[in-house]
Amino acid sequence: MVDKNLSVVIAFKNFLHTFAARTPRVESREPYQSPFYLPNCNLMAKFYQSIALAGAALLATPAMQLQAQPDPVTLYGVKIYCEEGVYSGVYSIEASEGAQPQLYWSDGDMLGNGGVVYADGKLYVLSYLDFYGMQTWTYLTCDVENKQYDYIFPDDLQLTDIGTPSTYDPATGNVYAISLDPATLDNSTVLSIMDLTTARKTTVAPIERMAAMAADRAGTLYGIDMAGTLCVIDKHTGATTAVGSTGVVPNANNTAVIDYNTGVMYWNAYTADGGFLYTVDVATAEATLVTTFSPSYQFDGLFLIQSAASEGAPAQATDVEARFE
Repeated sequence: MVDKNLSVVIAFKNFLHTFAARTPRVESREPYQSPFYLPNCNLMAKFYQSIALAGAALLATPAMQLQAQPDPVTLYGVKIYCEEGVYSGVYSIEASEGAQPQLYWSDGDMLGNGGVVYADGKLYVLSYLDFYGMQTWTYLTCDVENKQYDYIFPDDLQLTDIGTPSTYDPATGNVYAISLDPATLDNSTVLSIMDLTTARKTTVAPIERMAAMAADRAGTLYGIDMAGTLCVIDKHTGATTAVGSTGVVPNANNTAVIDYNTGVMYWNAYTADGGFLYTVDVATAEATLVTTFSPSYQFDGLFLIQSAASEGAPAQATDVEARFE
């Protein structure tokens, strides 16, 4: 079985790479800016004089205060769909007005249609191909910083092991996913826990379908349902408690992540009108548009490079040796 799957995957991977080579690559190129040029010393003197005068005026005005502006948050996600032909892989997304996704790491094996999650410093990407009812699976464990991955070809996964959306819970170390109910094999969904080694899912409890899901630093699990309602999910029973309506109605699988430091949820909402990036206030469910993707993108596994440890907390002890005297 493994050898048969392997030959099919290799053949299809060759097709994917051939297709990607013919696909136009979309890149963002900043226009060349020549260095600031001062043609003579007199102009140089006037330039610095104007700088000094402006600085003195600023310091002499008590009502004006210099405030450092925080840098925009940079998000990452695996492209699931784009209305234009672009490479598969990981894209970076700056959370600022007008920002567009930028290709960070191109790889044709990152289909991500089986689910994507970033957990404890690694990106996990599950992909499958369906040949007349026979699924061939690829499971990648990715080092995003170094753009490297290990992979396996699982031969024991089922469609009920597709987990999307999914999210890492830093409080328990679990990855929670929304997957098909293996007991009914229909469109019913369950809250499940993902085994990061095998990508297998273990059912926790029935739950309504969620478009997006994310956990905060404390382990509170949030979901956005197919009506656009933000809710808190009980990780043991699957019961949901509504926070409120976001006013945005998704029509496909979406993805979200919560900034551990600020508590802000970032949500790649894919709706009937296209792909967008929103922030969501998890206390009120208010959604604020950050940027509109043009062309429209749909991502999975939206994540931040962040640590669950509180800012200012001491680093984990290493090389500890117990001595008994």
